[in-house]
Amino acid sequence: MGGKQTCVAYPPPMMNLIRGLRLRWDIRRGGAYEKGWSAFEAGDLAGAAAVWTPLARRGNASAMYGLGLIAERGYPSSPRDVQQAFLWMKEAAGEGLGVAYTALGRMYEIGNGPVPQDPAEAARYYRYAALAGEPYAQVYLGRLYEHGDGVPKDIEEAFRWYRKAADQGDEEALAILRTIGGSKLEQ
Repeated sequence: MGGKQTCVAYPPPMMNLIRGLRLRWDIRRGGAYEKGWSAFEAGDLAGAAAVWTPLARRGNASAMYGLGLIAERGYPSSPRDVQQAFLWMKEAAGEGLGVAYTALGRMYEIGNGPVPQDPAEAARYYRYAALAGEPYAQVYLGRLYEHGDGVPKDIEEAFRWYRKAADQGDEEALAILRTIGGSKLEQ
């Protein structure tokens, strides 16, 4: 069985998230990580895993995160394993990778496989990433405050997190702020 192995694609919003987060990853560990990312983007998850696994074992948080993405998605010779994805994300977060905190927050927000839906836990992870300047986490945290999911409903706090993300050029946050026309979100 040679060649590229394909998998079920992430929905467009998730791929946009992944592409956007990629810019914030610690990619300064040489060309090997980038080769793994190129394989991942091409749908060659086995190839990406082959590149990232030794990097992750040497402590590269970005490679750990990449392996988490692969485990969450699965590929033909390795079925989807959300528990393994969760463990890789936890390891990457333990190394201080903000996007891994965002991913863990999303897992808890939506309830992903063996990870129970827990908006309060999602808010906790989003807060770590948001305080580290991750715009996606800032938007997600803002949304939790806007709707009172896992945190007390607080429109001012929601607006503050949307503004922080918008100040970094986050398109979703900019759209939210345009929608509300500069005024605070409706009570």
